[in-house]
Amino acid sequence: MVRPYFILLAVCTALTLLFAVPGVALIVLIFTFGLTVPLLFILPMATILLWALLPAVLARNSWLRWPALALGLALPASLLLLPGMADREARAMIAAKSPVAPQPIALAGQVGVEIIRNASHHPDLWNTKGVRSDFYGDAPCFDLCERLLTGGKVAWVRITLRDDAFTNDKAETSARFVKATDAACHAASADFAEAGATCILFAPDDRQPAALVLDLNDDRIWRDRATAAWPLEEIGTRTATAYAGASVEAPVVFRAVQLFYSRPNGLVGFDGGGLGNGNAGGGFLFARTRAITPPIDLAAAVTALGLPLGPPRPLLPKTPGTEHNIFIPPPPDAQDAAYVASLLSLGPSPDPRGRSNAFAQVVNGWHERLRWKDPITAADRDIFCASLLDPSIRLFFWADQLRNKGLRCD
Repeated sequence: MVRPYFILLAVCTALTLLFAVPGVALIVLIFTFGLTVPLLFILPMATILLWALLPAVLARNSWLRWPALALGLALPASLLLLPGMADREARAMIAAKSPVAPQPIALAGQVGVEIIRNASHHPDLWNTKGVRSDFYGDAPCFDLCERLLTGGKVAWVRITLRDDAFTNDKAETSARFVKATDAACHAASADFAEAGATCILFAPDDRQPAALVLDLNDDRIWRDRATAAWPLEEIGTRTATAYAGASVEAPVVFRAVQLFYSRPNGLVGFDGGGLGNGNAGGGFLFARTRAITPPIDLAAAVTALGLPLGPPRPLLPKTPGTEHNIFIPPPPDAQDAAYVASLLSLGPSPDPRGRSNAFAQVVNGWHERLRWKDPITAADRDIFCASLLDPSIRLFFWADQLRNKGLRCD
């Protein structure tokens, strides 16, 4: 048994040292069409285990063989401690950012709320469960905005987008939303009844001060900004902060942070480098998996602050035949049409560059979803035709497809 062990140890060690030479692992992967990817981790882990057994093999005829075996296996076993170390460091980093539990605030009558947010979430900062999130949405007035307005305490919501853009020029933009009823909803979209309807509409912004400011921020952290916290590697942070006043200078009444990071998973592998980036690899690395701290429960926090929320707006069922296609969205409802109509009713954009990307997408996003609505109502047709006359939108991406479906404005 001893001779095969030493032969295997020598072969695995030689192959491990060979694969650690820059470029070798990458070449092997290319010429095996990627089929040897498991070898990048199996070979170094097997070599580590064989070396861990060496003290026990050398002391095989002595009473020291068991202590030697325990001592040797302590090295590979210690790799299993790294994920827990990273998780503890993540919790420490969250605590260092001074989270604040929601503190109820006294609000007299109906109030205004301003939400400052990114135009969209950063694609690298995603939660592992594919659930509809109330933290960000595709529309300026996303889930939380709608639920605040239907909760009964909030009269208006101002959405400020800190990283909106006009084509490629970054800009801060904003819009004000109000809850409307009955005739106002029917005027926006005739698909609403003349009585008993409620809806949310774009409204002129008179710049009234808000009673509460909610700042939502995604911060992608690149290596040159990363905090030294090995074995944790930061990917980014998501922060929600509430201020009891009209600006971010007001007292903080809530702050929560979610950390996105990668951590070692207990395996050691070769650095295979990568194609197209000039990285030939070489040496060893700790295999890593993505991890996150618990997501921010924004709805619960806002409720705890003293602002009741209405129920989430349900989505319409997907068009038959598209139920299992994740790239086809559900068709729009009357509320989606009302957003477009009320935006158009405010008139052309005062900015000579036209509508910003986020607000042009209110129209183009509705057009995209309208392709999957059957039948398209007369109210939808009227709003579609009106949207094509908006001089503030330079490109309509889906208009031709809708015309091909027979949606004419003649």
